Amino acid sequence: MIVSIFSDASYDHELRVGGWGAWAKSDRGMESSGGAFSVSPANPEEAEGYALVNALHFAFRSGIAMPGDRIVVGVDNEGVLQLVKGERPASHDWQRLVLRHLERFADEARVRFDFRHVKAHAPRRGGRNFVNDVCDRLAKQGLRDARERCVPSPAMACP
Repeated sequence: MIVSIFSDASYDHELRVGGWGAWAKSDRGMESSGGAFSVSPANPEEAEGYALVNALHFAFRSGIAMPGDRIVVGVDNEGVLQLVKGERPASHDWQRLVLRHLERFADEARVRFDFRHVKAHAPRRGGRNFVNDVCDRLAKQGLRDARERCVPSPAMACP
């Protein structure tokens, strides 16, 4: 079965916290989810990588994706897209972690990935842009939640 998954992240440079949003659809149903990251990404690209991994876990937990599926993934971050397509090497620990998660899904769940670029905040309104906006709103809510959890002080770093 073909499963469509979209992911997005929202990131606060000062606090180094972020949120993620995901949308998944197949003949089994359609669901969206999001939240605050439980880790502290160092930059927006790292947050986007984690958002992709969270979206995949969400799609399987919700039953939208199952072993053996073909998963079409929409990503709006060019750096993450190049990484997962194998067009650039993994030079940071977070990149290797993202690739290990994808390999695990490919091996254990026997899924095939097809990664596509989704232009973020595009003026043209189409299906992919609409779904990306849904993910963006969920990621921003997750960022708000992460900021509320984090009360910075001189003696303590967030999160």
